[in-house]
Amino acid sequence: MEAYFDNYEISGCKRYGAGTPDSYDEQASDDEAEFWSLYGHIPGSGVECIGDFHTRAHAEEIFTRITGLQSDVRKDFSGVFKAQKAASDLLEALEELHNACRFWDDQDDPALVKARAAIAKASGGAPCQPI
Repeated sequence: MEAYFDNYEISGCKRYGAGTPDSYDEQASDDEAEFWSLYGHIPGSGVECIGDFHTRAHAEEIFTRITGLQSDVRKDFSGVFKAQKAASDLLEALEELHNACRFWDDQDDPALVKARAAIAKASGGAPCQPI
């Protein structure tokens, strides 16, 4: 199964016992944070740390570069990312359906013509042609 992030979060963090074998990091408020971590949420698997940053602004910049979203990362974007994943899955399914329909007897069927145009628009490609 393909892993993807269905949401992101940035947390302020503080390191305790730095330079010792027992050092550890814990979440901290922004006014106490020594660094900020950007996490990606993996559905059903928890979170994965993408990176640690010296400033919240830098963590937010990386979030924007990854997602293309310029909004506050504290907002819940899970619906946006689920919709993006669903759209990608749907496009893949439509392309498979189109390939199956290439052998359809009535290649000029208006529904098939419309489906070819929609697939082309969604994928940024030229309209699919029957073989």
